[in-house]
Amino acid sequence: MNQSWEVLKLLRWRAGGATRALCAGSGLARVRGGFWAVADDLNHLVRIPDGAASGRGYRLFSGEPPSDAARRKRVKKDIESLIDLGGGRLIAFPSGSKDRRCRGSLITLDGRGGFVRATEIDFRPLMRILADKIPDLNIEGGFVSGSRLILLQRGNGRSGLNARVKLRLKGFLRGLQGRWRRSALRLKIKRAPLGSLGGVALSFTDGFFHDGVAYFAAAAEAGKDTCLDGRIAGSVVGMLPRRGKPVVLARLKGEKIEGLALKSEKDGLLEVCAVTDADDPRRPSRLLRAWIKK
Repeated sequence: MNQSWEVLKLLRWRAGGATRALCAGSGLARVRGGFWAVADDLNHLVRIPDGAASGRGYRLFSGEPPSDAARRKRVKKDIESLIDLGGGRLIAFPSGSKDRRCRGSLITLDGRGGFVRATEIDFRPLMRILADKIPDLNIEGGFVSGSRLILLQRGNGRSGLNARVKLRLKGFLRGLQGRWRRSALRLKIKRAPLGSLGGVALSFTDGFFHDGVAYFAAAAEAGKDTCLDGRIAGSVVGMLPRRGKPVVLARLKGEKIEGLALKSEKDGLLEVCAVTDADDPRRPSRLLRAWIKK
């Protein structure tokens, strides 16, 4: 098991001539020579080109979050994952843990992976469909697997339900156009027992799909509330087999991995990158790298 994580950079981004820290990294996607990142309390999407010291911000939502940490937490959009739909489209997907945390964005990129536009999406109709079946709804990750969109339900609420939420991709894409239909989504839910780390239960925070295999990140965060931060014992990265229990491939002590993306593959090893969330507005998120076995 490879547990060696390298710090690639502290995440900083530019907008309006000012450079600032990205402190609550929550989603990560790899597109054409760089990363895209989101934070749960920002109204921007950030592109981080390879080799660049800082990224550039692109607006997803109007307005600016409050500078006061408590107020900022109350009103944040809670974007928790960045899903690559292919064809130059990304989805900034919200957690759905509260009614005000149900707005996301469809991002369109050009052929070189550059930003074109962002279209705000109201996911409340979808979240209501999910909440009918999922207690303590808190979507924290997602990826496309063939004809399915897989959402990762984080079990950090009272129910402790970690699950793969399977949706028909065509039904989801129709929903983005305003036609959310339960029958078109063909919703399926599969529980995922993740175990614990340092005596604290693990819960999903992100994932990706590669070469027929699903990979995940999970954090061990104390507490039973989808909105309150707790003590962090650490995080793991692992594999989700079609059958059987999840397999842990790497561990990270004392930090919360919130975003996960594949950068490259070499000699049977995957170069996996992760973004951390320190739950502290004074501490920038870190972009990490580890090599794991396929």
